[in-house]
Parts: sequence; structure tokens; C-alpha cells
Amino acid sequence: MTFELELDNYKRKDGTHNIQIRITENRRLRRVSTGFALLPHQWNPEKKQVRKSHPHAAQINAALKSKMLEIEQTQLSAQLRSTRISSGDMQKKLRGVSLTENFFEFADRRIARLKSPSTRKAQTSVVDKLETYCSKRALYFEDITYDFILDYQKYLRSLGNSTNTVHANMKTIKAIYNEALNAGMFRADNNPWRVVKLKKAISKRAKLNEEQILALDTMEGLSGNMLHARNFFMLAFFLQGMRASDLLQLRWTNIRNGRCEYRASKTEKTRSKKIVARAQEILEHYQPMKRGADDYIFPFLKKYKPKDYTEDRWREVLDAKISIVNNNLKKVAARLGLPSISTHVARHSFADIALRRSGGNLNAVSGALDHSSPSVTINYINAASKAENDDLVDVVFRVPEKE
Repeated sequence: MTFELELDNYKRKDGTHNIQIRITENRRLRRVSTGFALLPHQWNPEKKQVRKSHPHAAQINAALKSKMLEIEQTQLSAQLRSTRISSGDMQKKLRGVSLTENFFEFADRRIARLKSPSTRKAQTSVVDKLETYCSKRALYFEDITYDFILDYQKYLRSLGNSTNTVHANMKTIKAIYNEALNAGMFRADNNPWRVVKLKKAISKRAKLNEEQILALDTMEGLSGNMLHARNFFMLAFFLQGMRASDLLQLRWTNIRNGRCEYRASKTEKTRSKKIVARAQEILEHYQPMKRGADDYIFPFLKKYKPKDYTEDRWREVLDAKISIVNNNLKKVAARLGLPSISTHVARHSFADIALRRSGGNLNAVSGALDHSSPSVTINYINAASKAENDDLVDVVFRVPEKE
């Protein structure tokens, strides 16, 4: 893309011609007026500046130079962000469209303010995917129209994204859009999100039933990381579906008076969970490895210290270790003849079994899982299985026994 000052060929009624900036990209021309007009003899076409004979030559030339420097700075900024800025984008910029209307720049600032590293990572992934779709071009809020949203949804589905993944992506984009709108970053007479319907499917969440949980818990012949992974899964289950990132960082200082006291990384709430007998047995298995009260219970983070990392980098370390646990859980499940499982399956399994055993006490189960509301917990509970539906029919339509 190149930029050059020139005198417009069009002659105004007073005989002057506008000084304009010609933008050339792939042989396509765009022009933007600088707001200044001259008589032809007052313009130097070789030096691209106003001749000294003009009474305001110094002021106009200074303004034109400033405008050209602004263009160079805009290009440099885009290059530093690895973002492609098109001639159309530059034309908007020169016409006074604020760079704060760039969706990606606003999204970056918004994400940087988020407290949770995992949330920052998730939303960064959403924005990066959108930026790839836009071929690294600047995306202005005014460009996010009803048709743009539908086209992007179609693109996400073409990538193989599930209905709920598409929903999560669009929900994040919508939140960024609405926050910028409410902050007065741009005006939208017709907010497209008011008419776009975001579809969400009922999740089919993997879980183990009580029989499978027992088989996993009593499985013998495990060693090394497979043993650690099985114990990790079971302790997560017995500690009421504790999140993997919290369990990974659990230290002996968190175990006090028969309880597990810790601060949940996602919600930043202080949690206190009763340690049941089987959970205590798992802890006692790792007791001999303890060298100090501040040691991690599980060996996956041995020699790792959060203070040596930024928040986001520490999140990457945790994700890498959780991946190791999950890979070993797959091996354990295969040996038992179970479907593939992960650390999160322990959470789903606890939610399902706890809800059934508590007689449907949704509030208690939601609190145990540290969910923001029972509605979140409902998403953890799958539709009843065929066998469970058969049992329900037998109960509802049971024929009374004759005396």
C-alpha cells in the first residue's frame, strides 16, 4: 500500500482544487480529501507540497506532513500487532474514524482486564479465531452486521465446531460488542445482536455411574503416572468434584482438621470441604512423600513455583500438567474397559451421583461444585438414560399389588 499527496483534477467553482491523499493497494485507488484547496499554480507536483508563494504555505505543509506521519504510524502499529490494515480501513482512519472502533484493539484491552487467566485464555482464543477469519484485517464495530454474524457462524460450523462451541464464541463476541457500545466507543442505531438468535444444544456430558466409579477406585496393578492419575481422579470425586487446577495446586497446608481448606482459582472464593474416609486414604498414600508443609500433595508440580511465572504462563503450566493426567486417565479407562475419561468427568460424575443420592437437592450440589447458580449445575446433568426412563415408567405406572 502506498500513499501520495496530489491535487484533485476536479476544479471547484472558485477555481481551486482539493489537495487529497491517494491510497494505492493492488492497483486499486482510493482518495481522501485533506480539507485544503489551492489554485493549480500554488501546488508543486514534484515536491508534493504547497509553493512558498502561498500566504499560508508553512502552516498547510506542516499539516500535510503531520497527516502523512499519522499514516506511517498507523501502518507501523498494524505491523507490530501482525494485523493487516486495508486501504478501506486507512480511508476510514483518514476521514476521522477513531481507531478505538477497531474491535480487536478494544477486545485486547478488555481481555487484559479480566482477572482469571483461564478466562483470558479462552476469550483470547475466540478473538484470535475471529481475527483469522478476517485475514488479520482491522474489524470495525460498524462492520459487525446481521449478515456478518450469520456468515461467521457458518464459518465456525465449517471448521467442525459444535453448536455449543459456536454459541460460546458468539456469546463472547456479543459481550465485547455490547460493552464497547455501552462505553460509547461507537453508535449503533440497529444493534444486530438484538435479532440474532444464538442456539445452544443440550450437552452430552461424559460421566461414570456408581458401579464404574467403584471399579476405578478399587483397580489394582497401577503404578507411576497411571496410579497418580487414578488417585487424582478419585480425590477430585471425593472432594465434591474439585476442579483439576485447584487439586493440582493443593498443598499439605490446605489439609486441616479433617477438612480441605482452599481458595478456588476460578471463583476466588474460599472453600471448605469435608474429607471423607476414602479421600483420607488417598492422602495417606502421599504422606510419605511429604518433605514440608508447603509441598504439593500430588507430584505433578514438583519444583514448580507460581512466583517464577506470569499468571498466564502459570495457567499454561497447569494446562500442560492436566493434559498429562488426562492422557494417563485414558490409559487407565482403556484397561478397565471404560469410555475415555478426563479430570472433568470426575466433576460430572459427582454432580450426577450427588443429585440422585440427595433426592434432587440442586442447591446443595450447586454449592458443592462452586457454581454461580443452580442453572449452571443443571447443564452438568444429562437427560435420563434409557434404563432410568424405564425405571421411571415402572414407578409411575406400577400396578398395585392385590392383597
